[in-house]
This record gives sequence, C-alpha cells and structure tokens, in this order.
Amino acid sequence: MADSGTDSATDSDTFTTAALSALPQTLFDQIQVRHPELSLVARAAPSATDAIAHIQSGQADYAILPLTDAPLPANVTATIIAYDALEQVVAINYPNREKGLPDALKGEIGLHQLKEIYTGNVSHWDEIASTDLPIKRYWHNDPTLQQIFDTRVLNHTIEKASALRYPTPQQSWLSDSQTSIHNHVKDESMPTITMLRWVLQDFENKNTGSIGIAPLSQVFGQCSVYPLAIRTDRASVSALVFNDGSAIRPKSDLCARKGSYQPNAEGIREQNYPLSYPLAVVYPFDNTRSNIGKKLSDLLLTQESQEYLEAAGLVTAYPLP
Repeated sequence: MADSGTDSATDSDTFTTAALSALPQTLFDQIQVRHPELSLVARAAPSATDAIAHIQSGQADYAILPLTDAPLPANVTATIIAYDALEQVVAINYPNREKGLPDALKGEIGLHQLKEIYTGNVSHWDEIASTDLPIKRYWHNDPTLQQIFDTRVLNHTIEKASALRYPTPQQSWLSDSQTSIHNHVKDESMPTITMLRWVLQDFENKNTGSIGIAPLSQVFGQCSVYPLAIRTDRASVSALVFNDGSAIRPKSDLCARKGSYQPNAEGIREQNYPLSYPLAVVYPFDNTRSNIGKKLSDLLLTQESQEYLEAAGLVTAYPLP
C-alpha cells in the first residue's frame, strides 16, 4: 500500500468486483508501461461495499467498481470512467424456431413484468406473452449487481421505475420494503457465460423459457441469447442498437451481423435505459492519503483508454470523436 502521508503511488493496490472483469488487462498493462511509478495490483473484493470499506480503513487506496444507487460515504469520492447496464436475456430466435420468446415478447419486457417474474409472482410465460412455456430465472452472481437490480426493479413501482435517473450523492432510492431477490427467487445465480449456456439449453432441451440478468458488456457480441428491450410507461429502450441507431429486433440475425450493432451509448450514458449504471474509480476524499485513485481515473479518461473500454463492450464516459 502507498504511504498515506505521501503522494507516492508505489505499491498501491486496486480492489475490483467481478462485474468489472470486462476491463481489458491490456489497458492496465499499457498504463503500467507508460507510468512505471504506478503499481497496479488487481485484487478481488466480494462486493462494492467491501471494496469501499477497504478504502475507508486504509487497506486500499482506490477501487474500480459499479456504483449502486446508494450514496457514497462522505470520506470517499468517485470519478465515473464508463457505463454498463443490466440486460435481461432469453434464448435467441433460430430460423423456423417455434415458440421463440423474442417473438412472443415482441423483443421487449416491461419493468413491472420483470419484477413480477423475479419475485415469483409470474412463473409461466402465458401470463404475459403468447407462449405457454414455464419460466426459469437466472441472474448474475455478483452481489453489487444484485443490489442494483434489487433497488431498480424489485423495490420500485412501475411509476417510479419508469423515471429512474442516477442519483446525486445526496439521494438514495432505497425502499422501505427492502424487497430482495434472495427472499423470492429459488433459481440459480452464476457467472455470465454459464448463465447464457443454461438459458439456451433450457429452451432447446427442456422446453423451458429461461430468462437471465447479466451485464451488457458480458452479453455484447454473443448470439446464443436475445437481449430484450426494457419497456416503461414512457417508451421502449433497447440496450443494443445497429450502427445506424435503430434498435435490434427479434428477427435480427445477431450471429450473422456481428460488428453491425453496438451498445446504445446515448441511452445508457444518459440513463434513459433504466438498468444502466456507472463504473467508477473510488478513492479517499482526503488529501493526506495517496492520490493514485485520482491519477488512475485521469488516465482512464484519456481517449486511448476510453477506446479500450469501448472495445470491451462498455459505454465510454463521454462521446468519442
């Protein structure tokens, strides 16, 4: 760890949650080569809460993590470096496939319907769509992403959820009911790649219409599942769009058209897509501590670093030229 009484960055550690595994190691390698005074040691923390606690206690000088909707403690600050989003996925359409969920759902799902599914109130697709498949639910095993889903979907009425915006540090969206997916869902949580495999296999081998929740950056570029748009009382917003700005559709061949679509950068960056969230470098709000967190955030905001983040499926902190 850096000496908290100096400006030296030597031997400083980073704590990162599993949600940020999409960050390319080559990005950190290049920063290390160009800035040998930095010692970027990647270590995992169980959750954003644990990572922040490490910063507060002096065990870490910074963390790279998703920001939840709860305000940060007063003794830490954050610099947003990129954006990601939670994506709800079902098995993708194949030519001549019958009972495909993307078609039955018309490529989208309402926030209220998502809440009903993940609280166990809806267990069969014929309650909300034109198909008679049973539902199995999966979601990502990262606790920070689970917290974002809890507060964005499970703890809010459709009226609240349709107008969500990322809060200021003084705001919080914590609900009095504190509904948690752990109180309802009996199905499995798992890493993204495992989840995508099971969503597809459930449909093909078990005649089950499974749905999963995963980071868009880890879903982007694959074609085993279809990423559903989110419908609110205002509009339907897709997390993926074609390069001309049009939303993907159930009949879109995502396997054949790789490279022709991308994350909906404007919708995610502006939080018009309701399940988008910032990724940030969090560091002490204390000028007696090492300033490596601020140095690293500045480096990650350079155009070169932002291009690396974009290549990893993330949305950049600002529009690139």
